[in-house]
Amino acid sequence: MIRLTIWVLPLVLTCVMVLSWPIFSPGLQCVLGFVNIISALFALSVAITPKRVRSVSAHAMSPVETLGDLPAVPRTRADIFARMDDRQFELFSAAVIMAMGEGHRFLEHCGQSGDQGIDSKLLNIYSQPVVVQSKLYAPDNSVGQPLLRDFLGSIVFHRAVYGFFVTTSSFTPAARQLINSTNGRIRAIDGQRLELLLQRRQREIALALRDVLDEVS
Repeated sequence: MIRLTIWVLPLVLTCVMVLSWPIFSPGLQCVLGFVNIISALFALSVAITPKRVRSVSAHAMSPVETLGDLPAVPRTRADIFARMDDRQFELFSAAVIMAMGEGHRFLEHCGQSGDQGIDSKLLNIYSQPVVVQSKLYAPDNSVGQPLLRDFLGSIVFHRAVYGFFVTTSSFTPAARQLINSTNGRIRAIDGQRLELLLQRRQREIALALRDVLDEVS
């Protein structure tokens, strides 16, 4: 209502000036003209200002702010390596897999002594068991074939349909060769792919991590 009044006022003053101009003295004509110009400029500024405010507000809102009360999610693998310990990365790895949109659900965390080579258990979309091994390694500490061979044995031991091996580093050529030979039994997520997922599915990871943390708390 106020905004409508602001726009109507210049129109009313203009009509008054046009219809009554001959009967006004030169001094009054100047005053009315000045008031009409000021009211028109004020109405224009009111129309423009809200758009500017909305534009700045939307631009200033960072992705972290839009996550609300969800857990904070690292932006890069270097950030993961700097901020997380082994246990935190084990839980985070499970959340990343869940956030990929393939229907995985968290079952349990088992990253401890005697875990038979796995850190977490998930269920896939068909409620079949899936195991996860996580290695929080520096970029120059690549995962070799022996670790992948042991992990393949863990998949068989736990009667899982397949397993995810997640690391912040990379896999050696020999390790890659073994992964490819398993026909999908081992699914690898290295530091490069992990960083890509952090950039593209941050909110999904945050939602999954909240669910994981609720389960283990």
